[in-house]
Amino acid sequence: METASGDDLVVLALRDGADFLRVRTQQGNDELSLPGFDYAWSGYGDDTITGSADRNVIFSDDGNDDISGLGGDDRLNASYGVSDIARCGRGHDQCLDAEKTFSCEGVDPLFPRGSCPRLTPVETSRADAAAC
Repeated sequence: METASGDDLVVLALRDGADFLRVRTQQGNDELSLPGFDYAWSGYGDDTITGSADRNVIFSDDGNDDISGLGGDDRLNASYGVSDIARCGRGHDQCLDAEKTFSCEGVDPLFPRGSCPRLTPVETSRADAAAC
C-alpha cells in the first residue's frame, strides 16, 4: 500500500490468510497503526507509527517521530528529528536514530547484534534493559 503526499491516518487489518503487510507513505504528518508482521516506511513529516505484537520493520524519514514497536523482534529507525522517540517494546529489538544508536542483542540473524549505550533518549522496556 502506498499513499500520496499529505496528512494520512492509516489503520490496517490483515485479510484472512495474509501474514505480511508493506506500507509506504509520502511527505506529510502521518499516523500508522499496523496489524501484524509488517514493514512500514513513512515519508518526511511528524509521524506516529504503532507496530503490532509481531515483528515489525519500521523506517521513518526526517521529522519528529513517535514510533512504538510493541512486541516481537523489531527494527525501528526514526532518522533525523529534534524530538524522536522510539519505544522498542517486548522482544529483542534494534532501535536506530540518525543522531544516536540503541540496540539490544538479538537472536534473529536478520538483525545484527549490538551494544547498549545507557545514555540515549530512546525508550526501552524492562525486557530490553534486562537483555542488554
